[in-house]
Order: sequence, then C-alpha cells, then structure tokens
Amino acid sequence: MARSADEIQLRNPNSGRFAHIDAMRAFAVMLVVVSHTGLRHIVPGGSGVTIFFCISGFIITHLVLKEHAGSGGFDVGRFYLRRFLKLAPPFFLIVVVPTVIYSLWNPVRFTDFLAQVFFVFNWVDIAGNPRVLPGSTVVWSLAVEEQFYIGFALLWFWLVRSPKRLAWLAIIASAVAIASLLMRIHITETAFSHDRTYFGTDTRMDGIAIGVLSAVIFFWLEQRSGRGAMLRRILGSDWIVVFAVGGYLFSLVYRDEYFRETYRYSIQAMVAASLVVYGLIQKESWLRRLVQRVAELRPVQIVGLASYSIYLVHLSIYELTSSLFAGWPKPLAVTALSVSGVAVGVIIWRFVELPVERFKKRQEAGRVAACAVSPRVVRSVSLTATGGGSQ
Repeated sequence: MARSADEIQLRNPNSGRFAHIDAMRAFAVMLVVVSHTGLRHIVPGGSGVTIFFCISGFIITHLVLKEHAGSGGFDVGRFYLRRFLKLAPPFFLIVVVPTVIYSLWNPVRFTDFLAQVFFVFNWVDIAGNPRVLPGSTVVWSLAVEEQFYIGFALLWFWLVRSPKRLAWLAIIASAVAIASLLMRIHITETAFSHDRTYFGTDTRMDGIAIGVLSAVIFFWLEQRSGRGAMLRRILGSDWIVVFAVGGYLFSLVYRDEYFRETYRYSIQAMVAASLVVYGLIQKESWLRRLVQRVAELRPVQIVGLASYSIYLVHLSIYELTSSLFAGWPKPLAVTALSVSGVAVGVIIWRFVELPVERFKKRQEAGRVAACAVSPRVVRSVSLTATGGGSQ
C-alpha cells in the first residue's frame, strides 16, 4: 500500500514495530500492576487482561496471514518455536526457578505447579485455593492465551489450503466470540460464578477471537486497496477514538452485576480491536499525530516492550516487599509497589527477553542468507521476525 506525504501510520521508525500497540500494552499492564497494589475496586485491572487478549489475537493472526501472503504456506513448527522463545525464558526465571526454591521451605502443590507449566492453570484457579508460588497466580491469563495458540495454529494449518481461508477464519472467529458471550450469559443466569466467567477459557475467548477478526478485516483491506473504501474511512476516522474511549468508560462506570459478568468483556475487546486497527490505517489528523507522540514516548515504549515480564513478576514482587511499605500512606505505598514491580520487569526484559529477541532475529537472518530463498520467502521471514510477539 503506497504511503503519500499526507498520510501517517502509527509505526515506530526505530524498531519497525507499531508504536500504538506497544503503548496499549503499556496501558494494559499498568492497569494490572496498579490494581494489584490493593486498588482492585478503583483501578480496572481486569480490563487490562482483556486488552492483552485482543492484542494477542490480532498480532498472531496478522503474522500468520502475512507469512502466508509472502511464502504461500505456514510453518507450524516455527510458529511454536517462536512462541517458546518468546514465553519460556522469562517464565523459567520468574515462575519455575523461584517455585522450586520456595517449595524447599513452603508447601507447594506439585499438580498446581505443573498446571502452570503446561498452561492449564486457569482451570485450577476456578477450582480455588491453588498452592503455588505467591504472586504466580497471574499466569492464569497466559494459560488462556496458550490454549488459544495451540488451537489456532492447528486450525490455520488446516485452513491455509482452502481458497476461502480468510472467510472461514472470519466466520470461526465470529462464532467463537458469540459462543463465548453466550456461555457467560448462560453461567450468569443459571449458576452464577464470577471465577467461572472470569477465568474460563471458553468464557474469555471472545477477547482473543475479536482480535483475530480485526486482523482478518485489516488484512482484507490491506490486500484490496481498491475495495472497502467506506470501511477504511470509518475504521481510520478519529471518531473511532471517541467511540473507543466512550465505550471503555461506559464498561467501567455501568455497575450492573449482570452486565459486568456478560457484555463488559466483549465491549472492552471491541474497543481495543478498534484502536489497534485505527492506528494501522494510514491517515493524517491532529489526533493521530498526538497519539503518535504519546505512544512513542520512551517510557511508554519501554513499559510496553517489557509488559510480559512486568506482568509475570509484579505480583511476586508485591508479595516480597509489601510488608516494607505497610506503614506508608496509601498513595506512597501504591507508588512504591508499582515502581518496584515495573522496575524488576524492565530489568528482566532488558537482560533476558531482549537478548533472546536479538538471537531470534540473527537466526532468521542466517536462515535467509543460508537458504538463498526467493524474494517472496525473504519477505515472509522478515515480517515474521520483526512483527513482534504478543502478551
């Protein structure tokens, strides 16, 4: 798609990543971090998880669609390897090693720990009272995402041969989003359980599915620049930002319990998806320039890039340090806890995630050079290597 002088796309020129998506990650993880300091009833940390779900669904789908457009295929083995290299090193350092050490002096239920390692811990959380490393219960959302990755890769491996793959993917994503909402409605109306609706894979999959659907829509627009002009104008309009902010605030201030257990998650996911696509459509406006400037602020980008490690480690840091701030005024204690959780996460990103990411890029570059592949495959590998991971 050509880019004229009066167009702007929210891409970080220094990294090739989309700055607004990393800024959304930063916003989401800070919601979770501050919420866990004891402000759950004030700061909507749960909405941060929904934003992560939507971004994950979008990014993974966007990458595999680009890979297929460039190479005509899908390497399921490399898909899982990339996910392993993204997730495993921080997980091993933050969850596995501390759990082993902690279990030498404290009770840990081995089956609960295995549930964390094999990404089914959300179902253990629903059962209640897991005995694991204090603070490591946050991996429930990671379990939901990993269950999606496994299923999505297998689904795409099957769909990729179909000439109607894009349509089928849109239909399946829409069906999953609707089914997830209906499941929450059913549970809320028949056997109310907040933990079941909040932690269940089936009840939270709509966030990821809406991210998948938004990636399909954007890819369709990107590949057919001469079609969908009206849809492109709508999704790229600054009114999308107004809609997103308004919808998000409504989902927070409307306190009806039935709404909060059912429609709230879907609304927040649609809001996040609309902002992701808005930032990708090339268009010039004062609001877009403002969003770009804020998104590219160095602290915002660092927190966004480190959001995975921050998310994994912050609650364990709170468990270790909260007694130190017990007598402090609430605002100071919240600030100290938040800063400590973010700082440790950024350090882990800097010295664990970042070196692994550089290793991945060197491997991809070496693969291109060694195989001397065609330009189509080179383009696919490049997009896969630089597109960024998900939370």
